[in-house]
Amino acid sequence: MKKFAILFLFFYTLTNSNAFSQWIIQTSRTSNDLYSVSFANSNTGWSVGINGTIVKSTNGGIDWNNQISGTNNLLLGVQFFDSMTGWAVGDSGKILKTIDGGENWQFQPSGTSNILRSVFFINSQTGWAAGDTGTVLKTTNGGINWTFQTGVNSNNLNSIRFINENTGWIACSQAVYKTTNGGINWVLNYNSIRNLVSIFFIDDNTGWVTGNVYTIMKSTDGGMTWNNQISAVNGKNDSPPGVYTSVYFIDANTGWYTSAHSFGGSIYKTSNGGDNWTMDFPTTQNRKLYTINFNSSGFGWAAGEAGTILRGSLLTGISNNGNIAPNKFSLSQNYPNPFNPTTNIKYQITHLGGSPTNSNLVILKIFDALGKEVATLVNEKQSPGTYEVKWNGAQYPSGVYFYKLSAGDFVETKKMLMIK
Repeated sequence: MKKFAILFLFFYTLTNSNAFSQWIIQTSRTSNDLYSVSFANSNTGWSVGINGTIVKSTNGGIDWNNQISGTNNLLLGVQFFDSMTGWAVGDSGKILKTIDGGENWQFQPSGTSNILRSVFFINSQTGWAAGDTGTVLKTTNGGINWTFQTGVNSNNLNSIRFINENTGWIACSQAVYKTTNGGINWVLNYNSIRNLVSIFFIDDNTGWVTGNVYTIMKSTDGGMTWNNQISAVNGKNDSPPGVYTSVYFIDANTGWYTSAHSFGGSIYKTSNGGDNWTMDFPTTQNRKLYTINFNSSGFGWAAGEAGTILRGSLLTGISNNGNIAPNKFSLSQNYPNPFNPTTNIKYQITHLGGSPTNSNLVILKIFDALGKEVATLVNEKQSPGTYEVKWNGAQYPSGVYFYKLSAGDFVETKKMLMIK
C-alpha cells in the first residue's frame, strides 16, 4: 500500500502543473534554529543560525555537517559567491568570511556592535550588510574594509538585495529603501504599516516583499508603489497572525515564500507572478520556517526552527512500475526534442550487485555545447526502477545541450536541442 501511495504521488506530480514541488525534510545534524540558507551551486550549500551554528552540504542538501564558526553569536545571514567564498553576519556586528568552503572562518572588522541581519554580494569584492539602528555597511574589497552608508532612517533592516552594483533595496520595519548608485544615497521608496522582513527583485522593475500579518506585496515600478497580493493562508487558527518570512523568485512568474505560523511553517508557490498563491508544502509541525533559496537548476532549500531543513525540486520523478526492477541501465532520448523550454529525460536503474533493492548513487547532469556543466538534475542514491525528470531551460539560450547519466560503472551521454 505504501509503494502504491508513493507511485501515485509521483504520477500526480508529473501530470499536474499545480502539484506540490517535491519537498523532503532532511537531516541537518543540528537542533538549533536556522535563519538563512545559501547554495553556491546545485550541490554545495550552507545554513546558519543560533549559537554560531553553520552547517554545510556537499550533495544538494541531502546530508549536512557542522562547521566550526568560531563564535557563539547568533548568525542571521549567509551568502556564498562560489563554492569557496562566502560570508555570514549576525549579532554584535559579527561578519565572518571563508575562502575555503567553510573549513576556516575568519572575523572581519565591521565597525559596529549592532545586529547585522542580512548580507548580499554582487561579486567577489562588492557587497553590503544591513542590520539594526539603520546600519548599512559596504565593502569593495571582499570585506577587508567595511564603510558605513547613511540615509536609512529605520530600526530593523531585515533584508538587502541588489541586482547589480548600483541598484538595490532594503526591506525594514515599515519601509522600503532603494539606491541607484551603490548605496551612496538611499531613498525612502515606500512606507508600510507592516514590518517587512524579506525583499526580492528580478530586474529593475519587478520585485516582491513579505512581512508580518500575512503581508506579501508586488512592485512593477522599481519599488515606488506596492500592491497587495492575495496570499494562501493556511486555514488553521493562527494566533498571533503569521509572518511571511522569506521570498524567492527564479523568473518573473515562478516564486515561493515561507511562513512562520503559531502551528509551524509552510511553503507557498506562484506560477503567475503572484496573482495566485497555492500551498506547496503543508506544514512543518511546530517548526517555523525562516528562509528559502533556489538555484537555476530547479532545486530549492528552506530552513527554520530546531534545525529544520527541507529540500525541494521542480523536477518530477516516477518510481519503478510495480515490483519488477529493470534488468539493465538505460538512458532514453529526451522528449520532446527539440524543446522549448522544458523537456523530459527518462532512465532506468538496476542494482549493482547483492540485494536487488540496493540503492545506487545516480548523477544526471546537463552540459552546454562547450562542455560546461549548466545543471545537476539528480545527485542522490536511488533504488532500482524507472525514473523521469523534467528540465526547464528557460534561463539558458537556444542551442545544443548534452545530458549525462552516471550510475556505478554505467555512463551514457545523449544530445538534445533547445529552440526558443
